[in-house]
Formats: sequence, structure tokens, C-alpha cells
Amino acid sequence: MTAKQYFKYAFLSPLIFPVIVLLLETLISSFTGWDFGELTGFLLMTVTLGGIPYLIFLMGFYRWIKDKSESQIHFSSYLFPVFYMLIFLIWLVVYSLIVSPENFDNLFSFLTSEYLWDSYYTFGKIAVVVAYSYILLINLGYWVLKIGNKFSINSN
Repeated sequence: MTAKQYFKYAFLSPLIFPVIVLLLETLISSFTGWDFGELTGFLLMTVTLGGIPYLIFLMGFYRWIKDKSESQIHFSSYLFPVFYMLIFLIWLVVYSLIVSPENFDNLFSFLTSEYLWDSYYTFGKIAVVVAYSYILLINLGYWVLKIGNKFSINSN
């Protein structure tokens, strides 16, 4: 596997990991009756509220990665949460308009409302922490594999 392939697959982990944990949680809950409460809500929120803009981000990332070197991809990965937050802001506006269509009545008032920006600030703090947690884990895996000489030389 090349480093570029590693990054392609590793950047899927923010979508795959919450789904796997939700499935395990559902399985455990069905056998034991345990209620995971806030963990379930948090995981569902990361999949629905954060997952859709992340898919949009990944489409751009996969187009961008085609002609980039390993070092360019690795270095820029530390900036990806910043780019994701821009897409997340747009998604939060769209999501809020879908959930509360009455906001269309006075769109400018809604876009400048304290409610929208408070929501973005609240969810944004969570999204940045989660995004950088994944980036740190992805780059930790990259360094472990690079130090262990597990990457092939051919670029793909």
C-alpha cells in the first residue's frame, strides 16, 4: 500500500467508526438491555449532522489528492478540519432551513440571527475536537507505518 492509498482509506474512518460503534452498541443493548443514552445521541449526531458535510468534503479531497505527493497530503491533512468547518457551516444553514422551513420567510434575518451563530459555535467546537482527534489518529498511523517501512514506493 502506498501512503496516498493509506490516506484515502484512513479518511473514511470518521464515517465508518461511528457506524460500527452504533451497531455494536445496538447489539450489546439488545442482549443486555443497557441504555447508552448520550453516547447514542452523540454518535447519531456525528453521522447525520457531521457525516453529510464530511462526505462533501471527501469528494473534494479525493479529487484534490490525485496529483499530490505524499508529503503534500500529509502536511495539508492538519488543515483539513479548517476546510471541513467551512462546509459544515453551509450544511448547518441548510439543515436548519430543512428542519425549520419558516426560516425561509426572512432569510437575511435568519442568517444573521444569534440562534444560527450560537448553534454553529456550539456544534463547531465539538466538530473541531472530533475532526482533529481523527487527524491525530490518522497521522499517528501514518508515522507508525512510515517508520516501519510499510509503504510501497510506487505512487498511486
